[in-house]
Amino acid sequence: MLFGEGIDEAQLDIIPSMDLPQAELLEFTQDVFDRFRNPAVHHRLMSIAMNSSTKVRTRILPSLVAYHAKFGELPLRIVLAFAAFIRFYKGDWQGKAIPLNDNETVIAWFDEQWREHKNLEQLVNVILRNTDLWENDLSQIEGLQNQLVQEIITIEQGNLLERIQNLNG
Repeated sequence: MLFGEGIDEAQLDIIPSMDLPQAELLEFTQDVFDRFRNPAVHHRLMSIAMNSSTKVRTRILPSLVAYHAKFGELPLRIVLAFAAFIRFYKGDWQGKAIPLNDNETVIAWFDEQWREHKNLEQLVNVILRNTDLWENDLSQIEGLQNQLVQEIITIEQGNLLERIQNLNG
């Protein structure tokens, strides 16, 4: 079943990770795509990004963990989203500050990590081990740290759009 704009349900990482009725998952997915395609609904990136740490913990990571547990591999689109979040919380892009809107403690913690860890592998490892933030030690997920590092490098090099296109075939 095609959702339009070339997006096929088989390309989605979230649906396979969930144990809900297929019809319910497909309906929800279609609703989300319809909402984002609706030109009358203006999605401002900074509004969507508000309180991202909570959104990542409650929406992205459960799908990542479930997918990995179910299939023994990483859901690459979800890993890319997580990498984008980590890079976003550096708080700048191309020399310009990004106004982060989240819990001040979370923002300060990420700022400290980005300043302290110049080695990307160490930075990602520290971030994954933060059980206060994620409620789990995510460094235990095989291959996640290395994949996140590679995705962050891709983002840093300005190749995000190309990466997304490659993931979607």
